[in-house]
Amino acid sequence: ERVIGQRCAHLRRVIDLAQKLGVTQSVVSDYERGTLRLHGELIIQLARILNTTTDELLGFSADPKKRTARPATA
Repeated sequence: ERVIGQRCAHLRRVIDLAQKLGVTQSVVSDYERGTLRLHGELIIQLARILNTTTDELLGFSADPKKRTARPATA
């Protein structure tokens, strides 16, 4: 039951995020899996929705001493 609850909660988040970004749920899932890359405007929108910076979203640290990019994935 716990797994089902977690999946339902994840699906609700995906649906909500898709609506806020103006894309389909499958597009959000593709972003999560890394099979589709966000374009510039969506990166900005996503950062605003998640209340973070584009640097943090893209894997750059806000701390200048730790400013390195995370390795890119497929």
